[in-house]
Amino acid sequence: MILNLLVDYRGVLTHEAYYTAGEYSIPDDMPESYAKELVKAGRAVMVDEPTPLESLPEPEPEVKKIVTRRPRTRRKKAA
Repeated sequence: MILNLLVDYRGVLTHEAYYTAGEYSIPDDMPESYAKELVKAGRAVMVDEPTPLESLPEPEPEVKKIVTRRPRTRRKKAA
């Protein structure tokens, strides 16, 4: 789980521990209880983790339009 801290924070919600703005891994970098309180207070947002590329569906190939070229014709000169 990843938390994006919008502003630097040091206060009651984190028991006076100082955290600078940025992304934090929960529970490695910050306890989950701190993260929940910061999200409730509007100081942080939870970031969805990106899905691995293997699980994404393959894009459909583009349909190529076939255009035939017409032979050039000379225009008649006006008299």
